[in-house]
Amino acid sequence: MNINEWIEQSRSVFKAQLDTKIKIIGVIGKDYPDHGKGDNINCYLRENVFPVATSDSETCTIFAHFSEDEQLLFLVLNGVDDVANLRKCLESDSKNYFEAMAESESQQMRLLHFLFISCHFIVIFEQTSRIDLEFIRLLKKVNTLRSLNRRKVSQRLRDVDFDFDSDGRLTVPYVLMAFQRNNIRTDTNITKKRELYEKLEKNLDHQLTDILKLYDLTGSENSALCQLSESLQVVHLLNPDSVKRDIITEMFDIFMAEAENGNVARVAANHKLTSNNAFVRFLEDRFRAEKNEISLNIAIDMLEALQFVLDGSLEEKPDSLRSQTQTFIKRIQSDHMEEARRLYTNEARPVSGERRGGGFSRIAEQETMNPSVKIRSKQEHLIRLILFLFQFNEATCYIETVVGINQQEILSQVQTQCNDMWQSDLRACESISMMGHPCVKKVHPTYGDQTVPEARWTAHDASNTLVSTCVCGNKQLVRQEPFTLKEANYDFYEHPDFNCCKGLWRYQFQLYQEDTEEKDVDIMWADRESNSLRAAKKMAQREDELAVELDDMELPESLQQSYTSSEDSSEDDDDFAIQTASSEDSLSGSDSYARPGSRRDEFESSKTARDMAVYFAKRIQKLEKLEKMDDFLMGVPNTLTVGKLPMFPSFFLTSLGESNLYKHGAGLKNQPNFKLGGEYLTPAVVFLDVDLDVWCRDLVKFRTDDYTRRGTKDLKDDMPRVKLFVGFEYECSRGHRFFVDHNGEPLIYQRNVNVLKESSARASLGNILNADLPLRRPCTCRKLPLKSAQLQKIHVVTPKAPVKITIDPKILVPGHEGIYGTGQEPLELHHSKYYILHLPVVYSGPSGTWMPGEYNSERMGTLKGGAIKVVYKPVMPFRW
Repeated sequence: MNINEWIEQSRSVFKAQLDTKIKIIGVIGKDYPDHGKGDNINCYLRENVFPVATSDSETCTIFAHFSEDEQLLFLVLNGVDDVANLRKCLESDSKNYFEAMAESESQQMRLLHFLFISCHFIVIFEQTSRIDLEFIRLLKKVNTLRSLNRRKVSQRLRDVDFDFDSDGRLTVPYVLMAFQRNNIRTDTNITKKRELYEKLEKNLDHQLTDILKLYDLTGSENSALCQLSESLQVVHLLNPDSVKRDIITEMFDIFMAEAENGNVARVAANHKLTSNNAFVRFLEDRFRAEKNEISLNIAIDMLEALQFVLDGSLEEKPDSLRSQTQTFIKRIQSDHMEEARRLYTNEARPVSGERRGGGFSRIAEQETMNPSVKIRSKQEHLIRLILFLFQFNEATCYIETVVGINQQEILSQVQTQCNDMWQSDLRACESISMMGHPCVKKVHPTYGDQTVPEARWTAHDASNTLVSTCVCGNKQLVRQEPFTLKEANYDFYEHPDFNCCKGLWRYQFQLYQEDTEEKDVDIMWADRESNSLRAAKKMAQREDELAVELDDMELPESLQQSYTSSEDSSEDDDDFAIQTASSEDSLSGSDSYARPGSRRDEFESSKTARDMAVYFAKRIQKLEKLEKMDDFLMGVPNTLTVGKLPMFPSFFLTSLGESNLYKHGAGLKNQPNFKLGGEYLTPAVVFLDVDLDVWCRDLVKFRTDDYTRRGTKDLKDDMPRVKLFVGFEYECSRGHRFFVDHNGEPLIYQRNVNVLKESSARASLGNILNADLPLRRPCTCRKLPLKSAQLQKIHVVTPKAPVKITIDPKILVPGHEGIYGTGQEPLELHHSKYYILHLPVVYSGPSGTWMPGEYNSERMGTLKGGAIKVVYKPVMPFRW
């Protein structure tokens, strides 16, 4: 039935089915004397619906049929190349053959446009064994027509109660292609033939994918005419022997088989035949892969609204009084406009045999595989736009050269249409990452955009990655370039894959909290108490209680020996074996350190990166409404922002465990991406201003109290001093890591060198604790392009002595006012521990965000010397 007649009668005929969810299937092909394109669909429906051949009165039309059983609406196109249409054009009395064919081709363009904006699937039947490139070029013209009229179509569809595509269509239809013929020999055995079928189908599938991409028919959602399934094959070879079926024989065989089992009644009730051929199964698998979303009633409304596409009223009617000269001039101007558009979009010239034209109707076709052609920033757009300020603008120069009449009017049209093109398809996001690179996506809503729903918030993407190390240094991950300071300095280091950091104790910096009832649940890391001395007192009290309990217990002799020998083995540098820090080796409980298994860990580990970004954006929105944006700090603490607490920590201070984790003779273990010979800390000897007798007395008392049952070694020091191991670690964007000496040069030891002696000799050349070190310097990697490395960690192994050790980094950033630091009092470190202070990746403060670039041959920034201080601390009555 003709589509117009079907629309008129469908509501009354299918009154009971109007609320049924359906799919719309478009069918394109050619009729031949021995075989029609509708035969295959008849096979699928198991009934003769579409005729084998089209009559002369039904050419260049669309046949419609709704299958109530399959819940599918088929729209079959009778095109220009059907035998009936060719015969009709040859026998036409009013027009010559070429005029009749030109009129048929125009109507076919409208029919194809109608199918591609109203169908879920398009099934193309190819009667030959190869893909028809002429038909692909026709589809490209259809896509041009669709892009030109998408706004008009969208306006017509506004009255239909359905969420249509923004480009004025039901959806981007899936394309399936079936080949009626193949070159496989008929005398090939069945097994070999099936194998050849599969290989040929696979090759044709790849060819179709490449051709559609080449002609810009697939790809971007806005510019694509159609799409291909990513998981299912879209090409099928029709086997004529299996497609043509003897319906009566099949029904008789099924009836007899069921009758033998006594199910005659069920056979009579079920009149449908099984799908026993490959093509039917091919269609069924593809159709079932997509859900039915539109009801029959809404589909009828949509088809009725789109009838203006079929009757040609969508197109502009040419002026009947326009002379041939004016028509020729308009066509020339259209070609010039097309050439100017090509210069604006950087599009390659059309290949040989492909006609150029369509003017700016090809906006959606310009999204090629090159990302630089797809989108551009506002500055790039203005450079290529028709602005007279740019004397060397290619598009402007071209128009000024070739257009002599109405030049300013043409230039104004080019400028307007270039603006429309940029706004709709080519506009870049232009947000800049913390590393100075722009987002490569089209303009999109990001976290915190109150103009769109939360579900549409998407993250930026600079299309650039870097490798970063976790807080404890045991694991590295590839990360995307961050676009916010919180992503750069905090979120990445809370990644769930960093399990190595979860069991370690971490110092809790003071952070800003709102006065709400949920702050203890949502912001567990913003503890109010941050005093390491108080933590040390609590730890000592608990150790004393444990020691008393151990004294009261009768331990086996073997256990006592192993307990005593553990201290002796810890003093031997040559027999060291690296250990993994455990909760037993870590600092004991305090509110200043994050405990493993706490609610905060469970809360953060259960959140994805998007959840954290959404939560933080909502938190900022809430503070904006409360007008509290000036109460906290969004950057890294700075001397110019004293009195404000940050929203999130940019520094991390963690303890790996006891100091015996590091043996200087063996160096660091389980720390990736250090160069061979570069995994050693630097020994630093600090002389103390205290009387030698007092020092020896307190040292003996300290060691005796602290190591009960273990004994002490003879003191051989001739003056009060302690020995620390420190390391200032640099890291580049490739994840390369290295330590530096007091001059800021990489610290690498050669093979077969006594590290103990060599390190002592190097340490005597300068005091690394008081040296000013660069914040950024060239990396040791030699691969091009060269990279700069940034000071990222400070390693400190504290001694077993009665001293007070503090760390307080002071960082100077070029071009920034003030001094960056932790924003708190100097952090007090406990004795006999291995600490790592992780520094910010990005520095942002009152002077803005520092973006130093990926490489600079000069040193940049300064970490002021004296960040680590060691002073004598008398032994107190309580355990320190």
